[in-house]
Amino acid sequence: MKNVSIIVPFFNVEKYFRECLESLVNQDYENIQFILIDDESTDKSLNIAKEFAQKDSRICILSQKNAGQATARNLGLDFLESKLKFDFKGDEGGLCAFVGEGFKAWQNAEFEFKNTDYLLFVDSDDVVEKSFVSECLKAIKDADVLWFNYDFLCEIALKKIPKSQMELFDLSEGIISAKKWLEVAKTKPLFWLTWQGMIDFKFLQKIKLRFVNGAIYEDNCFGVLLFSMAKKIAICKKKLYYYRLRANSTMNPEKRELSRHSYLYELYLAVGEDFEALKTQQWAKSWVLSAMYMSEFEGFEGEFREHFMPIFLDRAVACLFLEKDPLNLRQKLEVLNEEFERYILSGAECVRHEKAYKLGFIFLQNYKSFGGLKRLFKELKKGALECEREWREFAKNKVKFHFLRFDEDKNNIEILKIKRHYSYKVGKIVKFL
Repeated sequence: MKNVSIIVPFFNVEKYFRECLESLVNQDYENIQFILIDDESTDKSLNIAKEFAQKDSRICILSQKNAGQATARNLGLDFLESKLKFDFKGDEGGLCAFVGEGFKAWQNAEFEFKNTDYLLFVDSDDVVEKSFVSECLKAIKDADVLWFNYDFLCEIALKKIPKSQMELFDLSEGIISAKKWLEVAKTKPLFWLTWQGMIDFKFLQKIKLRFVNGAIYEDNCFGVLLFSMAKKIAICKKKLYYYRLRANSTMNPEKRELSRHSYLYELYLAVGEDFEALKTQQWAKSWVLSAMYMSEFEGFEGEFREHFMPIFLDRAVACLFLEKDPLNLRQKLEVLNEEFERYILSGAECVRHEKAYKLGFIFLQNYKSFGGLKRLFKELKKGALECEREWREFAKNKVKFHFLRFDEDKNNIEILKIKRHYSYKVGKIVKFL
């Protein structure tokens, strides 16, 4: 039987975590080890993980200082590659407790480490089918990676359930080449993958792929490089996974403030405790770091590099719109000067910073509630002023980055993708009201 490992990073998900873990430990395939990575939760999430570990000898828990999902997943990968050194601390609540450099760990006394054949990632607020693992093993065959479909668990009021990424790509079930995937990817929104795939672990080790620490869109870089390096990609259209859309998540937090123990707290203070400014900094940081990682990734070549590298570089240009640069992102961008000289950028990120896009985004964020409508005019006015400041900043910074070149065709494919967003379409109307 093949050994399957499932990495589950978690942070403050006590409301959903039990349901997630129940769906995992009750799989109809038993030869699994679960690596649960605590990102320094402040609620009862870690206690729930320990409760499950006491009952199930296949579970190992690692707990790191708060550093984000990318770092948590990388810690799990280090564990599976036996790169972590543990010192036994003693018995703790019926579990064997260990300490390591920068982390703590807990295991059932009967936990037995197994070398991984196949790897899966699961987000801690999602759930999976009972046959999740067994169906993946059937479908992957001799491919380097399996891409399976998913459905939504919606807690947010939506007029229309969005299509899954697989439905957007509309590829036939079976084995395809990376070049076939690329043909379709060129016409679609930027690809991303973490929990939608099963990965041959030896393949992952061979290409030496990791997540970009500190990035919040790490699944874009990871997914693009993973598929670009694969020889065979298996497609399974079965919906084996349920992705939860909820208000208070990493991407949609309810509170517009940050805990002092967050790895982002210093950045939050640096931008004047402005949550929206923090999100803007995170966006720019993610693409700068991802572009740097992609630029140096060994084996990422040919038509894959020619298509994706300019997209990541274009998004990294977001740092030129920042009024404050506490992370020295513009200095990091200069390191990529040879890449910028090699490619002509679409200018899609510039369109994302246009007044139409910004105002449309603000409108869509506020029109659904009475409170949002009350503050809408004020938010639109604030957004318009911010937009003007951003473009002044961009004009000032662009002079220093003489190697930037943008496509003169304002209807290139990447710009047209942005112009199809509701934010842009609504903003074109709002701008003239």
